[in-house]
Amino acid sequence: MTPYALPKIMSAQLTITVVCLLGFFFNPVRTQSIPNVDALLGRIFDDNSTELMPEPRVGTPAKICGFGKECVARSLCNENGTVNIYGINMLNLRIDGSSPCAYLESCCDVNNKLQDPKPLDMPLRNACGYRNFNGVAFKIAGAKNNEAEFAEFPWMVALYANAGNQKVFKCGGSIIAPNVVLTAAHCLSDKQIAPLMVRAGEWDLETSLEPLIHQDARVSEIIVHESFSRSTIFNDIALLILEKPFTLAPNVQPICLPEAGTIFDNKRCFATGWGQDKFGKHGVYQHILKKI
Repeated sequence: MTPYALPKIMSAQLTITVVCLLGFFFNPVRTQSIPNVDALLGRIFDDNSTELMPEPRVGTPAKICGFGKECVARSLCNENGTVNIYGINMLNLRIDGSSPCAYLESCCDVNNKLQDPKPLDMPLRNACGYRNFNGVAFKIAGAKNNEAEFAEFPWMVALYANAGNQKVFKCGGSIIAPNVVLTAAHCLSDKQIAPLMVRAGEWDLETSLEPLIHQDARVSEIIVHESFSRSTIFNDIALLILEKPFTLAPNVQPICLPEAGTIFDNKRCFATGWGQDKFGKHGVYQHILKKI
């Protein structure tokens, strides 16, 4: 482990409790038998994902959106001496049919086009667990599909495997140290061959036009809980040690770990990720990070 790794991370017997409030599904009087528990668990915790991560659309010719104007990333348009990335700017995710520009682009005069974006004037917090409630650089207007704000959950990462020239999405995870990611053990195959990668700071998998870039790191070591049971999904936890630590940024930050024995009953919680919208082969993976 590098100096960034948590000390004695396994011997400390760190207990992490994740509580799902399912009381409204449970009837204490009437019970229903499940004919095949293994099949049900397989549907929910299928680790044989073949979902390909979409490649960001980069390197394409600029679209002409008017006389002497091009579609460019909002952070690259210096209109009226200002770049539209500061403060709380409202952003509509719905595509405007009257504009050829994507939702993260601006129709910009070519004379105002910047080669490199100006840095965000945001101080880095030297602590864990800070959620950007209003996002970073912009705020979504009229979100109707549980979209998370950009960098709202800066500890959220995407785990994927390189298979040739393609990236196969595996699971989500959380940054707990600059070079340590916490994830679910069921996401990791016992016969993992393809190199595992972790992407931090991601939001929309289909574009690279976000105000802050994402970061990729290769996994050098996988530590699965010694009592993990694939059949029951008990102790479903694993640590990923990265070859190099992430560089902390407004969209790349660690989450806090609770004290051992902390109880989360009746507490409000969020689940975040790019997972399927339904179980089974008809489920579709999401390209914008969701929260529920």
